[in-house]
Amino acid sequence: AIKRSVSFFPSSKIDLVFDPTIYHVKPNHFIVGQRAFALAGNTEPHSSVTVRPDNDSLPAKTTSDGDGRFLINLQITELRQKFSIKVVSRSGKLRQERFTVEIDDKPPLIHFDEEIPSATGQKRIPVVGKVEGAISLVLNDRNINIKDGQFSGEIELKPGSNSLQFVAQDPAGNVAKLEKEVLFDSDAPEFIKYELSLLKEKGERQARLQVWAKDATGFVKIAPFSVQ
Repeated sequence: AIKRSVSFFPSSKIDLVFDPTIYHVKPNHFIVGQRAFALAGNTEPHSSVTVRPDNDSLPAKTTSDGDGRFLINLQITELRQKFSIKVVSRSGKLRQERFTVEIDDKPPLIHFDEEIPSATGQKRIPVVGKVEGAISLVLNDRNINIKDGQFSGEIELKPGSNSLQFVAQDPAGNVAKLEKEVLFDSDAPEFIKYELSLLKEKGERQARLQVWAKDATGFVKIAPFSVQ
């Protein structure tokens, strides 16, 4: 007696779904931030996956795993490049698609409506501005909400020097970083000394008064004094 095992594969169309985490501006049009690009997705388990560039470069090949997951590394040689992908199942079913990969390696831009001061006597300072091309903005590990490219918030400072790091990221993964140092000093300047000198200029007697004081913030607060 002869025993054989036969596997039946229905003739339905092969599924091919690209990973939704890959940024795309429309179906099968992907935007990446660098020339090395990992194309991931799902199809029928244990299928052969071949990706071929339109410029006759060597194709890249892989095989989907038992869950249908595949990952194939591509090298982008042009700023905008077209590819074809071919999936062949174990039963010989074929699925072909075309897709485009475009490189965007320009980081987003961060603009402030008002420049953040390097020194202040205010415990809280506003942060208002806009970001161009970014989907996220983080200030010292705290997310700042972006709406229509605009952002606004408030920073609570601690006494002394405060380091502020703004990190914006665009959909292609490009990152822009902006760092600021803000000195918070709520103490008034310290009076050191004064000098008074009498002058005679153009027949008129004048008094010149010079006052010395010091302050960590560069005179955020004015030291009042009176002259008699």
